[in-house]
Amino acid sequence: GAALATSMAIPAAANAYAVPDLKYPYEALEPIIDAPTMKIHHDKHHGTYVANINKAMEGKEQPPILDLMADALDARAIRNSGGGHYNH
Repeated sequence: GAALATSMAIPAAANAYAVPDLKYPYEALEPIIDAPTMKIHHDKHHGTYVANINKAMEGKEQPPILDLMADALDARAIRNSGGGHYNH
């Protein structure tokens, strides 16, 4: 949503990873996926991954998400939440 930042570029501070805005309206995938489902998936589900990766990275350097995922195999919270953000 509009309240969420749109950048996935190189983060500079805590809470730097953000859910990007959709490039299409929530209802664009109907009738396969309805607008309420897309809104929940994008805003809440993807938003939770972003909130959790920001929390896991608090006080640490926050590299671009691709770089972070390359080294995340042994860091569960980073792998799970960062990977969820990257996959979305």
